[in-house]
Amino acid sequence: GIPRDYELYRFDLDSGQLTAVTSLPPSFTPWEMQRLSSGKQLAIYGIPTDPNNLIEDTPHVLLIDLAAGNIAADIPLEGVTAGQFRVQAAAENEPLYRMVRPGLAWDLERDLLYVMHAEEEKVTVVDLVKAEVSRQTDIRVQQTLLDRFLSLGVQVAEAKVVHGTDKQALLGPGGKILYIVGLHREMVPAKDGDGWVYQEMPLGFQVIAAEKLTEVQRLDLPVTDLALSSDGQWLLLRSAYDTTGPDGRLERVHHGLYLVDTTSLTVTAHLMPEREVYLQGFSPDGRHAYVSTATSEWLGDHYGNWHGTLHVLDLQSG
Repeated sequence: GIPRDYELYRFDLDSGQLTAVTSLPPSFTPWEMQRLSSGKQLAIYGIPTDPNNLIEDTPHVLLIDLAAGNIAADIPLEGVTAGQFRVQAAAENEPLYRMVRPGLAWDLERDLLYVMHAEEEKVTVVDLVKAEVSRQTDIRVQQTLLDRFLSLGVQVAEAKVVHGTDKQALLGPGGKILYIVGLHREMVPAKDGDGWVYQEMPLGFQVIAAEKLTEVQRLDLPVTDLALSSDGQWLLLRSAYDTTGPDGRLERVHHGLYLVDTTSLTVTAHLMPEREVYLQGFSPDGRHAYVSTATSEWLGDHYGNWHGTLHVLDLQSG
């Protein structure tokens, strides 16, 4: 049931005409795409995926020549793990799966793609002009990702069902700083020893120097999403994840919003609305951020009567 044979299309805004630019490789599933600074090529990051939604190969970046309508280059990202794959089963007829999503940060001024490895303190840098991997290196950090997993109590070797790690990455103005958040999903033994429980654990907020690829700051905040203001001065970090409560039922946890000044890399405000908040964007002048909350009612067999509220956050005052 996994879609196959993707194509790239061009839609003309003036005439309303839709035309096919080129076909992508049969098993290639696109995840993100960006136009290069020249405007003549399009970079598409994706993963060869089989009909069972399992990865067939490492991620690739395709460079599309928009004028010629063909694939100008195919860049395999060797050493990068992404997508869903099967791991060794703990018992007969018990397949295990891991879903991994690296963090992608596009430097469109310099035509670079930074791929932050999800389960390693490692980064792969793709030169989109030369159509090659220019760097793949470990990030020099004070605490490894494995150390962080263990400090959170995650039994990484004993997981039972679908698990994995997601990362998100943003590039700061000038291409000098990378901002990263992550979320680890795992099944761990129940405290009473009876069965397993599901946990999601934020991995904190990490700041990387893009040129040296070294860690310059890490804040142990329970955040899972991030957004950067248009002027690059403010970061808005959101917290929302699932965990198993004391009664054994899955529950949603949120810790509100954290406002970070990128100059000092300090939290200037922590807002705790009653409900989970969603990041919607920033005003063009960089003065305000927009977030939303939602309410609903239980109608017997499903939630309905949804109502959304848009909130305006003053970034200077917090």
